[in-house]
Amino acid sequence: MIVSGKCLKNVGVSAKDSRDEYGRDRFFPFHPSHHVTPGNMSKDYWYWNSQYYKSKQGEGCCSDTAISFHYVSPNDLYVLNYLVYGVKPYGIGLPHYPKGWTPPPPPDEEGTAKPWIGAKKEYEERLKSDPEFKKVEEEKERKAKEKRQKEEQEKIRKEEEDKKKHDQQRLTDEAKKKEDENNKKEEEKKKKEEENKKKEEEKQKLEEEKNEKKKEGEENKKSEENKKKEQDTKKKKGEDETEINEEERKKQDKEKKVKNEERNKEKILKEEKMTNNDKKNK
Repeated sequence: MIVSGKCLKNVGVSAKDSRDEYGRDRFFPFHPSHHVTPGNMSKDYWYWNSQYYKSKQGEGCCSDTAISFHYVSPNDLYVLNYLVYGVKPYGIGLPHYPKGWTPPPPPDEEGTAKPWIGAKKEYEERLKSDPEFKKVEEEKERKAKEKRQKEEQEKIRKEEEDKKKHDQQRLTDEAKKKEDENNKKEEEKKKKEEENKKKEEEKQKLEEEKNEKKKEGEENKKSEENKKKEQDTKKKKGEDETEINEEERKKQDKEKKVKNEERNKEKILKEEKMTNNDKKNK
């Protein structure tokens, strides 16, 4: 069984003792012959590959004759042929214990279990000096070291990648921040220009209103002056027209008087002529 355990460890299977320090609370074990003997296991027992199940304890129990192991990949089961054809592990119902390892006592006899525990520890100490065991442990340590190195390298790579991403993000954030600041400055500049433009427009508008009022005042003043001048001109023209009309009237009166005098004169002459004719006729 010890050789079986070594073979399983070489395949990458990790052993697990499911019992407490007094050999109690055992689980149904993994037994190599269950898996490598054709037709020995039906598909209904697939769960044996990965889980432990509690089993009864006592003489002839399978957990007294088998090794408890975790899951082993079906792709690696061909390696276990050595266990069947080379080591030929014992099957269920055939108790077998390594030299120096006595069968575990019943769980209710704590006092009896103590010597067995001591024997178990002594056997484990002896096992450590076994060359094959050392080889397995060294291989296990080598794989563990490789795994640690790989994990460390992966950790360093991830840290470098995270640092690179962080630096890129920082540069991106700084560039974005700088761009935002420039945009903000540009907006402030544009806003200030608009305010200055608005102030200039208001100033120009006030200036135009002022000039408009001034111009309007000047035009009103000029209009008043023109109106006054026109009134003065009209008044003067009226006086001139009155004087001209007076002279014309006098002239007309004079001409009328002359005409009346001529008419009267002609009348007198006519009367005199008529008088003379009358006298002559007589």
